[in-house]
Amino acid sequence: MAGAMGGGGGATFTLNGVDTGGQFRRIKAFIHTRGYQGRHFGPLKDNPEGLSGEAIAGALEPVDVEGVSTLTKRYWNWDGQDAVWAYVPSTRRARRVNSASRSDPVAGLDIFADDLNCYGGKVEYYQWKLVGEQTILAPLLQPYPFPSKSVSPTRPLIDTPYMAAGYEVPNAKGAPWWIQQNLVFVPRPVWIVEGQSSDPYYNFGKVIMYFDKEMYRIYWKQVHNRAGEYFYTAMCGYHFVKNDETFSAVFPNLVVGVNDKTNRAALGGRYQSSFLEQSWDPSYFSLRTLTHMTD
Repeated sequence: MAGAMGGGGGATFTLNGVDTGGQFRRIKAFIHTRGYQGRHFGPLKDNPEGLSGEAIAGALEPVDVEGVSTLTKRYWNWDGQDAVWAYVPSTRRARRVNSASRSDPVAGLDIFADDLNCYGGKVEYYQWKLVGEQTILAPLLQPYPFPSKSVSPTRPLIDTPYMAAGYEVPNAKGAPWWIQQNLVFVPRPVWIVEGQSSDPYYNFGKVIMYFDKEMYRIYWKQVHNRAGEYFYTAMCGYHFVKNDETFSAVFPNLVVGVNDKTNRAALGGRYQSSFLEQSWDPSYFSLRTLTHMTD
């Protein structure tokens, strides 16, 4: 719900696979979203499918993944699975996939679709248990809001600085995937919540997440496999947006996923420009759009 405050929007970003030798793979991608619930100005009334939100995401480069894309529709109910379609240009066909595929690595990198906001699935998929509370260091692009500038009656843009990692900074010390620029850490009160997926096809076992008590964002996530072994930590960074006293929100900007079993990592996000959109074309989030992106 907190993620839909802006109504919808999008950004173009990179996924960067990094090991101890530096970057070994880079993928440029985009994501566009529309929220039906949780919007600052009230839920969308025109909602014949009974959705809480929908999204289209796709790869732009390199050539071997260009055009690979997904369409997701999330239903506003307690028991319905997300409807997810994947499109591969070489077959020119979209096929329905299991929503548990969000726990699969993205393009062979050490990052997962469910790392958006540190958890991108429906909360109904998990059995939850509160295990504690504490103050932790929250990763933020900056601790005060960025301004937005309107480019149409329904679309403001937000410019944000790039967060360079160690492999991009000459003579940087520490892990090559650690962020070296434009990232700050702010003490925040959190709930420590343990989750266990109820889907037998979901690849993760126990997941421990650190939720902000006031903003309901997850800053850190520790992941165990189905055998109960810890193997992965995700750090999720955010930024704030404010235009005046009528609108403010918090948005995801960064994911750093570290696989401690393989000693590799992947970075997602770090975009320098994003937009909000209050009024998408109703036909945009459709299979037709998905299958015609590479036309």
